[in-house]
Parts: sequence; structure tokens; C-alpha cells
Amino acid sequence: MEFTIGKMAKYVGISPASIRYYESIGLLPSPIRTSSGYRKYSLRDLERVRFIKNAQRLGFSLSEIGYFLYLSDLEQKRDNSENLCSSVQKEVRKKISELEEKIERLQELKKSLEAMLEKCTSSTTSTCPILAALGEGSRAETETKEAKK
Repeated sequence: MEFTIGKMAKYVGISPASIRYYESIGLLPSPIRTSSGYRKYSLRDLERVRFIKNAQRLGFSLSEIGYFLYLSDLEQKRDNSENLCSSVQKEVRKKISELEEKIERLQELKKSLEAMLEKCTSSTTSTCPILAALGEGSRAETETKEAKK
């Protein structure tokens, strides 16, 4: 089964430009072309793009996905999947750790925003405490940068 770039993009739910980009950075091999220059993709290409999109949805970068594709290609060429699987597990553990750190930072941000909101609802002044706090934060950053010069 063969697909044009438009049909493949539609099946996977991405733009043709994304497919061309994946080709340009080496995540997707260059397809065969018709005599008129149209790209023809195989079912394997379609599965590869689905792999890329699924990995992106899980938070992996294109660089990490490239590594996974490399390992996947190796796995298909030889029967040493145990060793490859441990490499994938290591990357997944690393991603979980990154996500846990990000969740912590997001929870801290949420607490800061809730505190700002609380100041705003309990304030009787004519100025908005949230806007004042945001201004203070930017002023403190500017003063810190100036002090380092």
C-alpha cells in the first residue's frame, strides 16, 4: 500500500509540512518518488510517523524519539532486544523523573498564584495586589541582573 504525503498526513492527523520536517531531520527516510516527483510513502512509513506522534504525546522530544527509532531499527535487524529494552527503560525512567520535577515546579507556581489571588480577594486597597506582585517580581529580576554586571 502506498500513500501520498497528503493522505499520510490525514491518516496520522498532522500536516504535510510536519512529514517533510521529519524527513529533513532524519526521523523519516526519504520516500520513493514518482516520475513526476510526488512522494510515495509505504505502510512502514505511516507506522513510523504514528510512532513519532505517540512518543510526542508522551512528552518525548524529537531527539529522544530519534534515539528510540534508532533502537527500534536495531531491534528489527537483530535478536538482541533485551539489551535494547533496557536502554529504552532507562530513557523512560529519565522522562518520568523530568515529569516529576516539572509537576513540582507547576505545583509551586500554583501555590504562588493562589497566594496572589488570596491577597487580591482580601485587599481593600485601590491597586490590584496581583499586578503589584507581578511588577515587584520583574523589578527584583532587573535589580539582580544589574547587580551582577
